Amino acid sequence: DSLISISKVIYATQSDETKTALNGKFIKTLVDALKEPNSFNYSFDSLKNVSIVKSADQVFRIISWYLPFENGTYRYFGTIQMNNKGSLKLYPLIDQTENITDVNAITNNQKWFGARYYEIIPVTISGKSPYYVLLGWKGNTSESTKKVIEILSFDKEIVNFGMPVFDGKELKGKNRVIFEYNKQNAMVLKTDKNAGLIVFDHLAPFDPEMVGKFQFYGSDGNTDAFKVIGGR
Repeated sequence: DSLISISKVIYATQSDETKTALNGKFIKTLVDALKEPNSFNYSFDSLKNVSIVKSADQVFRIISWYLPFENGTYRYFGTIQMNNKGSLKLYPLIDQTENITDVNAITNNQKWFGARYYEIIPVTISGKSPYYVLLGWKGNTSESTKKVIEILSFDKEIVNFGMPVFDGKELKGKNRVIFEYNKQNAMVLKTDKNAGLIVFDHLAPFDPEMVGKFQFYGSDGNTDAFKVIGGR
């Protein structure tokens, strides 16, 4: 109840400063709630502004949300909660979008390319521990929006974001895939479980002269897809 009431005030507030202060209170209250025994199994489904997605193998869940600011930009917040028997184990996600000079860099939870995640797809490679494909929404500026296909992996106590698992034209060496398009448009990025695909709208500029200016991009009516083959 406390989280819901703080959340409502945050999104009704215009002032960036007040919003940020209230968000700090929200984080502290959320952590207190997660310290409750068996909190991993509590869905918090009445928290409408927060996305909570659990991995199908029940290893972890990601809690993520954003603050919209007066200048049209966004800041992202979140944590990875491990399904620990006993004490609470969290990996806080620290949005460093502004400080990431190479958007293809492999990063960690302390240097996170923030997004609000809505789907997790586990990918197992020949019996080894899996990596996870995350689909996320990333409001960007007053002109454009982004969506992200992010790769999450765990190496003992280290959380890694990004991995060169993409094959295909223009994808060599990509550690994540970022789509950017006009803010007034919508873009589909989702799994088709029956076909075993990650499907997404093909984006193109409205005018051929706008190539590379992504605030003028939108879906051209075609659909592309990724299929997992041999762990890639």
